[in-house]
Amino acid sequence: MVKQLRVFVYGSLMSGFWNNRLIGTSKFQKAVASGTLYDYGAFPAMTEGSGAVYGEVYEINDAALARLDQLEGHPNFYQRMKIKVILESGEQIDAWTYRMKIDTIKRRCAERIESGDWRTYIENEKEELAV
Repeated sequence: MVKQLRVFVYGSLMSGFWNNRLIGTSKFQKAVASGTLYDYGAFPAMTEGSGAVYGEVYEINDAALARLDQLEGHPNFYQRMKIKVILESGEQIDAWTYRMKIDTIKRRCAERIESGDWRTYIENEKEELAV
């Protein structure tokens, strides 16, 4: 039996985004985690914080986790860690996610995404660019 791991994603790994193919499954649950989300250019970065970060939880295997570690530059760029996540159903679970150190964010002068929602942020930005 293959061990399944839960991972919380909040950016380019979510459904409909370019890196989602690395996850290897289309089955997910919407979820929210505590943290702060920043615009790091082509992708977001999450740090510890008291805000809400919206994303998706997937069940993946070890091979998929290794692919995600490589993409996220774990442990040097992002750091993979277990966090508490609340699923859309209200159930609280532990899941892996990728966070960035706040010092790295500050060096980049990244803009905070107040909504904590990368998908909405990107959609609104596209609308602003089209106007």
